[in-house]
Amino acid sequence: MTGNEGNELPFGTLVFDTGRRRVGRVAGHLGHRLVLHPPAGGDDWDADPMSVRPATAREELTARLHTRTPKPREDDADGPEPP
Repeated sequence: MTGNEGNELPFGTLVFDTGRRRVGRVAGHLGHRLVLHPPAGGDDWDADPMSVRPATAREELTARLHTRTPKPREDDADGPEPP
């Protein structure tokens, strides 16, 4: 547990959800739960504030790399079409 209960994290804070072992940005508060958004995009999820802590520098760097490194599309797996 991280002890974030009652300690609202500001919107946009990069956090680590220990329950899902994922990094996310605080996108909102839903009752007593946090709404988190993956930095590289994707579906939001809700998390128990007791299982969320601020992301470490290493986790933040990893998240930044994932947002800047384009993922190959399935139709590009063989490379570009020849002219």
